[in-house]
Amino acid sequence: MNNEVLLSNIRELCKKNNISVSDLEKKLKIGAGTISRWNKASPSLDKVKAIAQYFNVSIDELSGNRTEVNSQKKVDEETIQIIDYLTRKTVEIDEEQCFWQDYKKCSENFDLMIDGLPSMDSEVNLDIIPEMSKLFYAYDEIESYLLEVFYCMNKYYDCETHIHLYLVPDESEKPNLECDDKKVLQPLYGAIMDKKKQLKTQENARKKRSELLKMINKLEE
Repeated sequence: MNNEVLLSNIRELCKKNNISVSDLEKKLKIGAGTISRWNKASPSLDKVKAIAQYFNVSIDELSGNRTEVNSQKKVDEETIQIIDYLTRKTVEIDEEQCFWQDYKKCSENFDLMIDGLPSMDSEVNLDIIPEMSKLFYAYDEIESYLLEVFYCMNKYYDCETHIHLYLVPDESEKPNLECDDKKVLQPLYGAIMDKKKQLKTQENARKKRSELLKMINKLEE
């Protein structure tokens, strides 16, 4: 393990995720200044693994044995525009609604459309964690969209997140992969989860209000 490359990658990941090295040490309960001293002394594997898990990268990526940390997959401008549009639709739609539906709430024909997607194909991805996988479906007057989010363990037993955006020409056809760049799709996924959390909070508030009114009515009888 090249300690200088490791340190450089940690600092780069901290910068990209808006966290200082010292704050990272606090979050992971690593002694203050420990990471900076790794240019002279090799770190323990458990600390490197904890940092890799925090940033959702593999140990190989973190230590520089693979180039994903420093590389940025190029996404064309049209795809960026589509993702920006979907993010706006997710955020701006009526407060009582959500642009995206959970896969299980869609029609039965939808099952035929998703057959063979990575998160659904156990023969291809034996290490996928089903309970941590999500599938969202949306449509407008122009197109239908499918966002697939799944988590799997790689050969180093690190949990990796994968996000795929598909354009769906028709429910009888296979979805077309539009983008699989996790960093580019992360804001869209975050907006979907924030919206669903907001709607869930509103639903719980309505239920509590209804229960309160029922209790008041009983007391007044």
